[in-house]
Amino acid sequence: MIDEAIAQFRAHRQNINRYRSLLQTRLTEMERSFIERRITEEEAAISVLAFASSPPDAPERRHYRRRATIPLWRHPISD
Repeated sequence: MIDEAIAQFRAHRQNINRYRSLLQTRLTEMERSFIERRITEEEAAISVLAFASSPPDAPERRHYRRRATIPLWRHPISD
């Protein structure tokens, strides 16, 4: 379980690094926008993974209030 979470963190981190390196190249505005959106989605996935893997009594979980969220695949920015 822990190895799987570490592998997922690493994969998201590598994706972010790859996308950031692409931002250093010549891109159209549409391509740049897409890559920036993908970076945001990867960072959100890391946050979700970090929250899910934190212990239930961690400070960030104690103050967490459940709120309605839009799944990443239905987010208005990604449409």
